[in-house]
Amino acid sequence: MASGGKISILVMRDDADVRRMRLSPFWIKAAVWGVVLLAVVAAGSAVGAYYYQGLVGTSEKVAQNAERQAKQAQDRLIRLDEIETILRSK
Repeated sequence: MASGGKISILVMRDDADVRRMRLSPFWIKAAVWGVVLLAVVAAGSAVGAYYYQGLVGTSEKVAQNAERQAKQAQDRLIRLDEIETILRSK
């Protein structure tokens, strides 16, 4: 560690000169914790999306079931109406 409590990072590229960056340990810790926090938020978002997708699938099944029941009730009502018409005509 250099004097003053800073860490020196050397960046060496093939097409440029060597650059030296001096960072406080606080900024390195902050960057590491930032990456950890970002990973936790991404994992939480993935779990939330998976849960929401399950809710949407369940809702779609319920809606399809209700639509099927409504269609069956409508067909039955039409048949009953036809029977009533036949009975009234006699």
